[in-house]
Order: sequence, then C-alpha cells, then structure tokens
Amino acid sequence: LNVKFQGVETPIEIVVDGYSAPLTSGNFLDNVNNGVYKGSKIAIADKTTMFVRPTLKPDNDRGALLPLEVRLKDEFLPDYRQSLDVTNGDYPALPLSIYGAVAMTHGADDTLNAPAEFFIYKFDRASMGGLGGLSFEEGQFSVFGYVSESSHDALEAVKDGGIIDSISIVKGGENLSIPPRAPTS
Repeated sequence: LNVKFQGVETPIEIVVDGYSAPLTSGNFLDNVNNGVYKGSKIAIADKTTMFVRPTLKPDNDRGALLPLEVRLKDEFLPDYRQSLDVTNGDYPALPLSIYGAVAMTHGADDTLNAPAEFFIYKFDRASMGGLGGLSFEEGQFSVFGYVSESSHDALEAVKDGGIIDSISIVKGGENLSIPPRAPTS
C-alpha cells in the first residue's frame, strides 16, 4: 500500500497483515479501494500518534463498527471483542509497541473499532515504554499492519493538518475478498 501525503516527496509504504487481522485488514483495504481516505486530514497527537480521519463515510453495508480483532502470538486465529492483558503474558502477534504500527481507532465501546478511522503509532521504546518496554496500550487496539522501515523518514515528514493526496494498493490486492453486498429492499 502506498500513501502519498501533500508536501511529502516520498510515498509511505504500509504493509497490511490479512492473516493476523483479516476483518480489519479487509475493511481497511476496501475503504482504500473506495476512495474513503483520499483527501483525509491528518491530526498528530503528542508527536507519537498520527490519526487519519476520513472525509468520506465508508460505502459498505457491514455495519458501522467492526469487532476489536487481536491475534495472540502463538494462536492460529484472532480473538474478537476482547483486549489482551500483557501483564498476564498475553502478547499480540502484531504488537502496537513497534514504530509505525497501524491500527484502527475504537468506537464508543472499547470492543468495537471505528469502521474507517485509523492511526499510525510512532512508538519509541526509550521514552514511551512501560511494562518491560511495551506500550501501555499493548493489546488494546486492532493492529493490522506497519509502516515499512524504508518509509520511516517520510512518516516523520508528515505534518499535523496534512492531507492524503493518494492512497493505493500496489501489491496483493488480488488477495482481497469482499463478501457480496446484502440485497437492498
């Protein structure tokens, strides 16, 4: 996935993991294909979290919210609608505690994700780590991908109030399977 931001020369590459977070990844990629994020504004909080709030509402009939989706490190399938407790040794397959983690925001209920709003977490273990170097929010969000290491400099160049010029799937889009839309009455 390539994301081109206004005023940033190099596109940011995001690698999406459809195995560990199939519902969240599929929903996100469907939104990309439907142009939901083009023209969206960026809000940066505390220099560590870059929120993308879409200007368009997702055009799907899968409901307003998705379940929180977190796959435990050694499990085959993700768990839904329950967060992890890393203090008990539950570690996600896709940790938030990595620079460039991409995750969906929560809905009003912490076990549901917003259908389109996502964030990129610029985790810095030296200044933000708690719990043995992990983020305090570890296991609380549906992480579905990461900004590639080669895009870290471009990510730092994105400014608060920036705009997404374009976003497109560049590889693997043929693997996306969207269920048929429900008939309208």
